[in-house]
Amino acid sequence: MNYNLFLDDLRAVEMIYPATNIDFVVVRSFKDCIACIKTKGLPEFMRFDNDLGEAENKNVSPDG
Repeated sequence: MNYNLFLDDLRAVEMIYPATNIDFVVVRSFKDCIACIKTKGLPEFMRFDNDLGEAENKNVSPDG
């Protein structure tokens, strides 16, 4: 299955790629990203956020 993956905790695809019509599967956490890849396989293209914020316990979340 070919797909594109967008990992970002805050931003929307349109904020990063305003003039594109590429469809993305959007995930908001490291955990969701891994789950998506395990389910769908490796994406054709992936956009990583470099900072996924804080976890509920105030520790830095795993990030892209």
